[in-house]
Amino acid sequence: MDFNRKRSVDDDTKYIEVMLVADKKFLEVRKDIDYEQYLLTATNMASDILHDETVGQTMDLVLVRLMYLEKEDEEVGLTINTDADATLTSFCKWSTRKNLAPTHPNHHDISVLVSKHDMCLGPDDCGTSGLADIAGACGPNQSCCICEDKGLVVGTIIAHEIGHLLGADHDSEDDNPPPGECPGAVEGYNIHVMAPWSQVSPASWSTCSKKFIAEFFESGLGTCLLNEPQEHDFKFPEMLPGVLYDRAWQCIDSFGPMEPCDHGPDKNCKYLTCRTAGAQECTFIGPPADGTSCGDNKWCFSGECVDVGVRAKAVNGQWGEWGSWSECSKKCGGGTSSSERKCDNPRTAGHGEYCLGKRRRHRPCNTEACDK
Repeated sequence: MDFNRKRSVDDDTKYIEVMLVADKKFLEVRKDIDYEQYLLTATNMASDILHDETVGQTMDLVLVRLMYLEKEDEEVGLTINTDADATLTSFCKWSTRKNLAPTHPNHHDISVLVSKHDMCLGPDDCGTSGLADIAGACGPNQSCCICEDKGLVVGTIIAHEIGHLLGADHDSEDDNPPPGECPGAVEGYNIHVMAPWSQVSPASWSTCSKKFIAEFFESGLGTCLLNEPQEHDFKFPEMLPGVLYDRAWQCIDSFGPMEPCDHGPDKNCKYLTCRTAGAQECTFIGPPADGTSCGDNKWCFSGECVDVGVRAKAVNGQWGEWGSWSECSKKCGGGTSSSERKCDNPRTAGHGEYCLGKRRRHRPCNTEACDK
């Protein structure tokens, strides 16, 4: 075995080792529920999104550390408030100081703050749900993100902010964006992960996000995510989030004392709407979480009402045949030609493993010297 061989990011599973931090305000607001179960449920949801076949990579989110901030400000050298930019800067510096040696099993690659503060980018701009530096993963004082807890959608927000750290920018707000951009939504209710807005389910990655993330790894920026982590003993819930937190809970957590509206099995998994008791109008949230009941012995999964217990079958992707070689980059003097293959024989499905190995290969061509 050649131990000097340079590892290729195409060859490996990426392991996103995360330190998850819940702030003091989160603990105060969530004191009446099992907030550890809630945070682990959100982590599960983010992990499923990062493992979706549409991302074009095999990426595992690994929780290595879970911290609760019962003290803040000058007591621990960390400032968390509604100023999203200042909070991100403070949290990044603090989490860098808190990180352990690279050989320690609890060393993290990315730190994630979950907060109940209403995050604002300016006096009249408080619609943001999180913040992160694009392509900041593995960078000093940049491999961190902050996420506002707005209910179970926080799982999607965590995946969205990690997407930024892996190089992905926002998708377009337009249904028909200009060439080179991708729409934020598909079929109206299926929201892309990197859309400027977030929802609980379902969520897939756009071709733009897939391209951005591939370029991030191909450029060598993600090498810190290649080391395989040790096992940790967090007790992640085995039940789907909608089983743990039903339709009524999702309404109350989003709007306060409201009750869910019933639109029938065909629509109950595409739209979660809520209303105050006795009211006629319903307020739209978005699709309910996977596992939410939609009828007798039925639950929602990926926006569809299916029999309880039904989940998408995991299919591991396999490489198709290599494509033809490209035209040589030079007519003489030594150029290169490339060939690509696709992970489509079969395609990855149902959170199965994406293909490992090289997507593109190169060979020398036109090596004869050029005439002087």
